[in-house]
Amino acid sequence: MSFNQNQTSKNESHHANDAIRIIKLIFNKKITITTITLISMLLSLAFALSLPNIYKSEALLAPANQEESLSSRLGELSSLSGFPGLNIGYSNDKKSTEAIERIQSFHFFSGHILPFIKLEDLIAVKAWNTQNDEVMYKKNIFDKSSNTWIRDVSYPLKKIPSAQEAYKVYLDILTVNLDKNTSFVSIAIEHQSPKLAQDWVDIIVRQINQVMRDIDYQLAKKHIDYLIEAENTIKVQSVKESISRLLESQMNILMLSNSNDSYIFTLIDPPLIPEKKLRPSRLIICLIGTLLGMMLSFIFIAIQNFKELYKNN
Repeated sequence: MSFNQNQTSKNESHHANDAIRIIKLIFNKKITITTITLISMLLSLAFALSLPNIYKSEALLAPANQEESLSSRLGELSSLSGFPGLNIGYSNDKKSTEAIERIQSFHFFSGHILPFIKLEDLIAVKAWNTQNDEVMYKKNIFDKSSNTWIRDVSYPLKKIPSAQEAYKVYLDILTVNLDKNTSFVSIAIEHQSPKLAQDWVDIIVRQINQVMRDIDYQLAKKHIDYLIEAENTIKVQSVKESISRLLESQMNILMLSNSNDSYIFTLIDPPLIPEKKLRPSRLIICLIGTLLGMMLSFIFIAIQNFKELYKNN
């Protein structure tokens, strides 16, 4: 019993001595620790200040009334779907999903987004000047005074960015989410300029409604053309009368479609010009940098002390 007590006492004394040695070592190396920590803090501060503010503008959308869409109205033709050459297969619950996939497609971006934005606003932006509400560009990429691209790139990149290169950036700043419980859709753009972020969300919503309307419009015209041709060939009077009524209905739908801006999505909460930035959190960056510097200084001192002990032994 006495031996165990003595052993325990020796271990406690040994741990206490180790703690004292560590404290003395840290105290003796306080200048080194302070220097490394300070340098790390200044570097993290410089890095945080070099990052541009990123703003996020978001729109909340609801699926438009399916009863008003051409694809839904064309369901009236289902009674004639058995006719050769008339293929009518619509699933209204998949229209929102199709629209989301189109928004994220290269075809939609290159044909319906890129023509309405400036390429330099997508690729060459450095920061947003809050004082005069202007976008500042990276001088080694785009010269604003002459409106020319001056970046130095190698193949396969081109001096003037291609649509494919721009598309990759577009996907990086775009967020599209579908709430499966409510069917609501959120579309967001992150950008250095809060105004451009809002403008681009507006463009996406407007264009996807237009694209989906045009697709259904052309499909309706195709079916109407077929019905007109069928009407001229069918001899049964009752069927000819049914086709005539359907033709009148579909022509009315085509005319009404042009007056419906919210064809696929209706705005619940329109995009705003954000007042607060999304990121970066410069305080957190500085704190992390400072802590890393302190840890680095301890590791440096431990390695240095280990080398000294090794030499002495």
